Parts: sequence; C-alpha cells; structure tokens
Amino acid sequence: MIPLSERFSNDIQGKDTYLIPLVVIDNRFYLSTSKLTLENHYDPLVKSIGNIKESIDTTKKKFKISSVSIKFFNFEYNGERLTDRLFKQSIMNSKLDIWYKSPSCESLEDCMKLYSGYIRDIKENADLLTIEIEDVTETSLHKELPY
Repeated sequence: MIPLSERFSNDIQGKDTYLIPLVVIDNRFYLSTSKLTLENHYDPLVKSIGNIKESIDTTKKKFKISSVSIKFFNFEYNGERLTDRLFKQSIMNSKLDIWYKSPSCESLEDCMKLYSGYIRDIKENADLLTIEIEDVTETSLHKELPY
C-alpha cells in the first residue's frame, strides 16, 4: 500500500479530487501540468503521463518491468526550449519521480509519490518530447519466477 500524508489523505476523501502531477528529474528539473511552487518552481510543460504497466509472466517465468511514458511540450518557455535545458547535462539514465499533489499539500513530502524509475529512452519532434521510464526491478531482482 502506498503511504499517504494526512493532508493528501484528507483531500481525496470526497467525491471530487483535483490532483496535479509533478515530475522531478534527478532533483534538477521540476515539471508539472501547472505552474506552481512548493520547495521548487515547477514549469507547466507536462502534456500527459501514460499508464504505469507491470506484470508477471508465470508461463515463461519472467517478470516484466514496470514502465511509464511521459509527454512534454517542447516549446520555448522562459527563453529556452525544454530539450535544450534537459540536454545541457544529459538526463539519460537519470532518476525520475512522479508525484501527485492535492490542493492542501504544502511540500513535496505532503504529496503522494506514485512512481520512481530511470530514463531509458527519449524521443523528440518539433512540438513534443517523449520520455520512457523504467523501474529498476528487473536489474535488482533478475531471478526466474516462481522462485
């Protein structure tokens, strides 16, 4: 079960919830769907976050890695394109965390950490930047299933 802060837990008790995704890349880049500030300034460049997929193939005795895809707007923001910012210092194989912020969260610790992984693939075109993230489960487990 995912641990929840008291603030976050109280916010999701009602019928309607308003959650904002936060993306933190290597504790250097802070991105979201909205411009906001917690401990850091989050730039509104996240277009969408895909579904998190994870499964176990019991017939082949293989664990499939958990992965997620994130699409970012790749336009000029604050005088610089996102690709230029991210590639000044390479982000390949960097840690990426996905958090969800509810209205009363005042810090990142109040938010819910949904996913943590490493950047494995980057695709870009004129308008979008797509980053594929995988967790480290396969590299740390790497065992035949069932054990």
